[in-house]
Amino acid sequence: MRYGRQTAPDPGTTHPADDYPCRFCALESGTCCRTDPKLADLIFPLSRPEGARLEEYGQNPGAFRAVRRNTPEFVQSVQALFPGEKARIKELFPDGGEHFSLALRNDGACAFLGNFGCVLPRARRPWYCLLFPVWVINHSLTLFSADNCLIVRRSGNPARAVDLMGESVAGIRRLFACLRRDWGFE
Repeated sequence: MRYGRQTAPDPGTTHPADDYPCRFCALESGTCCRTDPKLADLIFPLSRPEGARLEEYGQNPGAFRAVRRNTPEFVQSVQALFPGEKARIKELFPDGGEHFSLALRNDGACAFLGNFGCVLPRARRPWYCLLFPVWVINHSLTLFSADNCLIVRRSGNPARAVDLMGESVAGIRRLFACLRRDWGFE
């Protein structure tokens, strides 16, 4: 099933997500927007620019951000996302420091997960959310191993996943460049 490219909703709307991958995942399976609450400290960081986009959307900063410690396990998970950039990651996420992430509900679901997927308009979502389940490592597209992700299950390879996301390879690379810039890698 091809999900197809969707028009980004008006940034001022609070209508449930109308992009097919998120909606179908929320309806048919588990979702990448939920984690074991015990693993909350390992979820991706939220940059200041991403937080600002959420604030512009009208959300109370305390409602969407959680302050998390830069634990050794968190730093290792970021290092796995950016092989070969260990020194820069140590600068960005120093031992004993803190970073922001999206807030989670008690059940481990993202504060923005609704019955039909993410309630945030695409223009306000964090870069990581827009990229998932595709990632760029050493200039090559790769897939996260996420058994609960319909795109991973239905694609089998990064190129097909990009197509199912309704995106282009150039679009994924552009999103990844924005993530790197906002997270402080550029």
